[in-house]
Amino acid sequence: LYGVKSGEITPEIDSWDDVSNDTYVDAWSEVKYLNVSISMSHLPVRALSLMTGSELDIPDITQYQMELFERSWGGQSFHPMKITIPARDADGNNRVLYYLLYRVKFYDFDFMEASYKEGLPINFQGKAFISSVDEAGAALSQPSFGRLISIDSEYV
Repeated sequence: LYGVKSGEITPEIDSWDDVSNDTYVDAWSEVKYLNVSISMSHLPVRALSLMTGSELDIPDITQYQMELFERSWGGQSFHPMKITIPARDADGNNRVLYYLLYRVKFYDFDFMEASYKEGLPINFQGKAFISSVDEAGAALSQPSFGRLISIDSEYV
């Protein structure tokens, strides 16, 4: 996804206490899944087609079209997701951060109010689940939600 105005990845955390003889002896917590929320200033038709499973019709090189809000969109498969963010290190050098989530399920999207300079903004919602394989299908040594990659922007 590119052209992201704002994005949020929020963990949904389960926690519980270990009680023995009416005494708290420990506390536990784990991340169940990650809530993913992305707001974009334009409609990425090709990405939307992949996320919804709706076929993209390309009658000629200048036009894309697809059906909106089909019933089949509700039970889509999981997809990897990469979010790219410009950053700087402690020395002020430019870097690029990639948040790569291995297994994201997107839900219905919504449109925001259209404006002259913003176009027709769109919001995507989804959940990232823990995965035993990475985005390419290679087995991981430990299940993970994804990984963070930091690259010197000179090499991007």
